[in-house]
Amino acid sequence: MSERKLKRLTPEQLKSFAEDGYVSISGIFSFKEMEEIISEYDDLFERKKAERGRLEAKWSGDWSKSSDESVLSIHNLQQHSAVFTRLITNPGLLDCFEDIIGDGVVLHHTKAHLKPPKEGAPFPSHQDYHYFPYRNHSMLAAFLHLDDTSAENGGLAVFPGSHRNGPQKNSSNTPGVYYVNQNDWSIDKGVELKAEVGDVVIFSYLLVHASYPNKASVPRRMFLLQVAGSNDEPLTDQHRSPGAGLVLRGRCHRAAADLDMRHLDTK
Repeated sequence: MSERKLKRLTPEQLKSFAEDGYVSISGIFSFKEMEEIISEYDDLFERKKAERGRLEAKWSGDWSKSSDESVLSIHNLQQHSAVFTRLITNPGLLDCFEDIIGDGVVLHHTKAHLKPPKEGAPFPSHQDYHYFPYRNHSMLAAFLHLDDTSAENGGLAVFPGSHRNGPQKNSSNTPGVYYVNQNDWSIDKGVELKAEVGDVVIFSYLLVHASYPNKASVPRRMFLLQVAGSNDEPLTDQHRSPGAGLVLRGRCHRAAADLDMRHLDTK
């Protein structure tokens, strides 16, 4: 990996990603950019809460017995504001993706999770793999912190190196909901990732990870972008979002050029 000419990451960071399944990066977004992102994010949540659409995204299944916690979610943020389109096309961020994937980069989806103060719901230990498997496992997530974050206010926990074991058994008993065995992968055994506003954690979709409940008096806000190698192949059509397949960097040789396939409603 490190023999390639890197655009953003250092050889040490790339080696760390290969070994641990994640890498933390600072300085991709400027202070001004973060101010704009956070302002637009807060405004979007306020508008959508007022519209009373379904935003509650607490993880279902029998892994947790708590019923009084909450996490609000909006997906496909680039469909709502050009601010988020600029975010996902940030050259520094795309350089990081290209350094890791070593190929073109296509969008899979974006989403935002807001954990309210004092009652922000945790997420179980899981792999994103189960929701959208790819043949060559090129899928990456970029977790952008919009708040200083720790375990106290609902930050991430990761299991370094777990991606090297490949897909883990799904232990959920709820169709369409996935997580690994919560005893084997207890969040207490994970590594807490502390972060400051603007920090980005990029991780493999095979990395087992979880998030803590928010017990603090401040919210925990985040933006997540998931991408894949442009020439990797999704194994299912599940969880295909608006804009999926948009080429963010390089070329996609898999894309069809056929007039009979030019519309989304083509059967």
